[in-house]
Formats: sequence, C-alpha cells, structure tokens
Amino acid sequence: MHIIYGLVDLENYDELKIYLHDILQPEKEFSHRLSVLVRNPVIAGFFIGEREKFAERKTQLIIEISPELPNTTDQKQTTNLINVYRYIHHALLQRYLPEEVTMTIEYNKQRLKTQYHFQLKESEITNFELVFAENYFIQLLADCRGDFQLTTKQQQISLDLATDYKEN
Repeated sequence: MHIIYGLVDLENYDELKIYLHDILQPEKEFSHRLSVLVRNPVIAGFFIGEREKFAERKTQLIIEISPELPNTTDQKQTTNLINVYRYIHHALLQRYLPEEVTMTIEYNKQRLKTQYHFQLKESEITNFELVFAENYFIQLLADCRGDFQLTTKQQQISLDLATDYKEN
C-alpha cells in the first residue's frame, strides 16, 4: 500500500500501472485456478483472503490442491473447517515467517488432508508448539472430527491436519 500511495503522490501513473499489473496478474491466475479446484465458494473466498493476509507480511502462502475439492451443502462443516484453518493461520501470522509457507490439501474418501511446511526460528518453535495444545484448538479439532500433528526437524516445521469433509 505504501508503494501505491507513494506513486500516486508522485503522480507517477505509468509506474503505478506497471506495479499494479505485476501484483494483480498472479492473483488473477490464482483466483482462476482456485475457482476450478475448489467447488466450495466459501472456502475458495477464504483462501483468497488468507493469501492476502500472508502477502501483507511479505510471505507467500502457496496453496496446492489435489484433486479438486468438491462442494458441500453442510455449512457447519465448512465453518468448522475454516475455523481450524483460521486458527492455524493466526498462529503463523503472529511470528516471523519465511518467504514461503506451503499448504497442500488432498481430498480422499470424505477426508481432507492438509499439510503445512515452513521454517521457523529455533527460538519460536517451543512457543509455537504450545499454541496447538490450547483447549480452544482441541475443541476446534473435535468440531470437525480432525486429527492434528506438529513435527519439527531442526527449523523445518510440518503441520498435518486431517478432517472430515463430506461432499454433496
């Protein structure tokens, strides 16, 4: 936002057009891919908003989905899933993050398997692990019939989440 305001203030509209094109083109491509791969519009919209939150922190949230995520008419299931994702993302955004966080989502037999991979400073790991021992998070997992595992190997962090996700 600072760059945009600066370019407008300087009345450098040609540079502003180039800058906006550069940042908006990858988002258009992502939105198009997401509309094909995620049939649930609420979840698709959520992912778009989350990528923006991470981008504001100078971290790219890479979301890989395989195969396509079907739609569901169960609004409670959708809400519960988003609440778990939101909790995880909030925990991530409270820390110093690397340039990339990878989120892989796989749909198989009425279950979603979501994995996060990223690096975290040694000093942050213990505090980060405690966030997922909170009663609130445990209740969120129970609400979506989920299982969660956090694995650390040196500074590499893997979060594994499996939840129910029944399609229409």
